[in-house]
Amino acid sequence: MNEEERIICLSDIKRLYFRIRKKLVYSAAICSLSFTVIFLFMPIKFPVEATFKESKESPTLSLKEILGADSKLSAEAQAADVMKSRTILTRVIQKLGLQVVSDDQMIIQKALHLLRDNLKAQFGAILQNQDSFIFEDVVYKGEKKKTYQITFKNAHEFVLTAVKSKVQIEGIINQKVEVEDLSFTIKKPPNSVILNKSYCLLFHPLQKVIQKLQEEIRIVKNKNNKSLFKLNYHHRDKVLAARTIDALMLSYQEYLQEEHEKTTKAQLDYLGKRQDDLNGKLEIALNEHVSYLKENLSQNGFFSLDQEMQTLLTPHISGVEKMRLLELEEKRLNDFESGAISYVNESPIREEITGLEKEREILQSEKDLLGLSLQFCDLPKLAEMSKSTNSKEVLFASDIQLKRVKELKKIRSKLEEANTVFQTILSGDIPKQFLQNGITGMSNQNLKKHMEDYIRALSIKEKTLTDGFYYSNEASPEFEGIDLSTAKSLYVSYNNKLDKVQSEIQHLEFVRAQINDPNFETTSLIAVLQDPISQQIISKISNTSHLLKDEKNISEKEKVRFLSEIALQKSILENHLLEMLGIQQINADLFKHKIRSLQKIRLDRINQRLSILDKQKKDHIAARKKALTFEKTLLEKNAQELKHQMHSLPEKWRLENLLKLKVDIGSKMMEALTQIVESKTISQHLHQIQSKPLDTALLPIKPISPNLFLFTLLGALLGFMGAFFYWVCKYVFHGFPLSMETLTSYKKHCSGDISDRCDGKEVEHISDSDFETLRKAAFFLTEDKKVQTASLISGYGPNYSYTLANLLAKRGLNILLIQCTFQARYSQKDMPGILGYINDEVKKAPIRKEKSFDLITTGGTTRFGAEILGSDKFKKILDEFKKNYDLVIINSKALPALAEAKVLQNLVDRSIITVKHETADDLRDYLQTEKSKHLSFITT
Repeated sequence: MNEEERIICLSDIKRLYFRIRKKLVYSAAICSLSFTVIFLFMPIKFPVEATFKESKESPTLSLKEILGADSKLSAEAQAADVMKSRTILTRVIQKLGLQVVSDDQMIIQKALHLLRDNLKAQFGAILQNQDSFIFEDVVYKGEKKKTYQITFKNAHEFVLTAVKSKVQIEGIINQKVEVEDLSFTIKKPPNSVILNKSYCLLFHPLQKVIQKLQEEIRIVKNKNNKSLFKLNYHHRDKVLAARTIDALMLSYQEYLQEEHEKTTKAQLDYLGKRQDDLNGKLEIALNEHVSYLKENLSQNGFFSLDQEMQTLLTPHISGVEKMRLLELEEKRLNDFESGAISYVNESPIREEITGLEKEREILQSEKDLLGLSLQFCDLPKLAEMSKSTNSKEVLFASDIQLKRVKELKKIRSKLEEANTVFQTILSGDIPKQFLQNGITGMSNQNLKKHMEDYIRALSIKEKTLTDGFYYSNEASPEFEGIDLSTAKSLYVSYNNKLDKVQSEIQHLEFVRAQINDPNFETTSLIAVLQDPISQQIISKISNTSHLLKDEKNISEKEKVRFLSEIALQKSILENHLLEMLGIQQINADLFKHKIRSLQKIRLDRINQRLSILDKQKKDHIAARKKALTFEKTLLEKNAQELKHQMHSLPEKWRLENLLKLKVDIGSKMMEALTQIVESKTISQHLHQIQSKPLDTALLPIKPISPNLFLFTLLGALLGFMGAFFYWVCKYVFHGFPLSMETLTSYKKHCSGDISDRCDGKEVEHISDSDFETLRKAAFFLTEDKKVQTASLISGYGPNYSYTLANLLAKRGLNILLIQCTFQARYSQKDMPGILGYINDEVKKAPIRKEKSFDLITTGGTTRFGAEILGSDKFKKILDEFKKNYDLVIINSKALPALAEAKVLQNLVDRSIITVKHETADDLRDYLQTEKSKHLSFITT
């Protein structure tokens, strides 16, 4: 084999992939994590966009002319030359205070904020806007960055300190502050500002801020409409970005207006001269008008005729309309009082009258029900009362009351007709029995009110006596004085008691009817009749019934005696039940009497309430009529005064309109002159207004997504591919580990591939591929009958010597397996071994009997494995073993490139070398040696 020749197969790359796939995964993970971390700490930016509309034609410099089609530069570059020029950007920067930045956060705090914002932006969360200072009118023309410390004493006052010069200046919010070579105004501090805490303010040079804005702001022409331009600006503070874009468009618009103003200034000067001439003439007409207004104001208190007419006509029209409404309401009240209509509408007392009517309907319905009940129940009683003396006395008393009421009504009518109350009393028309104590000391109005109240009370009594004529008026005296609600509650209570008593009567009658029934079990009444007497009688009947049932132990005489005893007790119980029925009946009659009395009391109280409601309704109507009469009198008086004041209005109207005509003529003349002189200028000015912001900047809801997942995936892919490319290049340069295909291309014997599952003494299961590889290895060792010794150099591969020895023993061979793994760990159960036998620690070879072969363990560790294997003593020991065994197998974990493996390979007849990480350079001696035909390779 040529030393420079290297063979690479596709299987080598495939094996390389499976060998380093964990490293590839780690590399992909590290690179993915790196990309993620990098983009997690990238600044978050909000996309802010606005639209500016440029006029199609402009006599002065316009954005469209600057971005004309004849220019060699693109529209975007030309727009940047104008709108991103120093003149316009300087205005924006100074106005919004973009030169100053508040920086009071540590690096770690900034990194944490960036991490939080990027994570929120990735998952679509809404970010809060930055809470920062808002500056205005910042002027700083220095060429180096300046740093100041600001400390707030309270919500409005602060102290500014220069870091280097230690100069302190006190300032107030919304007031200009001048310090050294700069000036600024704090419009608003952060909401989270902490008092007495120092904040760092960095003032950047104007040129750097301009360059930064020129790089970040983009201007793009609309392809569909050439007069529209899109302005884009990406920034973390979306409010500041929107303000910057809007200020840029306004500054450009102001720039156009300033250019226009220079052109029109001369025309405006000429117009001013002409206006002065016309103003002199107009001033004369205005002075005449002012003199008229002063005279009118001093005489009548009004500034103009319109005010005077509005002040006089409006109350007059309102008074007429109100008079008509009052008359209509008075007519409706009269119709309602006479019964022509059943309700009052559009009147202040409508709600009161409606409430009284509803209450009267409810009471009237209740009265009708009670009246019907009492009429049907008291018809027999009324018939008897009509014949009795008591009834005549009642009717006689009622007749006296009716006569008394009629007499009082006559007295009231006389009171209303008389001039004074005292004249009526002196005339003798009022009986002395109606003159109460102290009545002579009352005034006319109070005495009249007292008599009206007394007459109303007797009218209610009259109504009650009249209604009570049809019903028996007997009522329990204890119910006198109770009101209607109390009577209702007592009525319900007594009804419940009556129902309970009647239920008890029915119960007792049923028991009494069943007690004489011979089949009725009397003892069952013990749970029904709870009084002591009934319990005692039922107990006696029960005891006698038990004795009667014992027919074997009683005689006929005793049986007859027991039956008579039971009959006697039942008779006693029946009489007791009759007494209880009588008592319950008395209670029922009592409750009925109480209920009847309560019904009569309720009827009486309802009659009284109905009378009161009728009187209240009449009082409401009378009071409202009186108020209407008073209002009508006032309205008529006010109407007469207004008519007198409006008499001079026509002459004033003529004079005022004449003065206005003079003023209007002068105004129109000046307007015509202005229109002639300024027609061109105004049209040009209006044209300039068309160059304006079309869509102002809107605050975006969400920032630009950092696409963390995409960059994480991209990082993983780059890491995976980069690592794989690195390992491929490395193995191409240093050589790939030998595979079965590579060894075959070198024309070497290969037994096959083996897996790590064949490692160790006890292997539970051998796969078919591993089993086939071991079969080929066994055939390689036994194909030549002269072979007595063999070596297994496994290196990094698995220890399959036990499985191979067992497979050879299955062929009927006497196998001895010697483990020479001098660098491997051992246990006390492996003692003694070949190492102790060579060192004369044991006199006899420590051969162990396995199931199908003999085994000698290593029995220790040593660094002199190569020397031991190459010693004459080991060769003699090996020669002794050859005499007793068909095949002696020596297993070593030495690497194939080490001296120990080479010594062992020269010591035996055939060797099997396990290849895992070894390259062609590592096994160059095995591949070029003449004994390579006695070698076989197993790959892992």
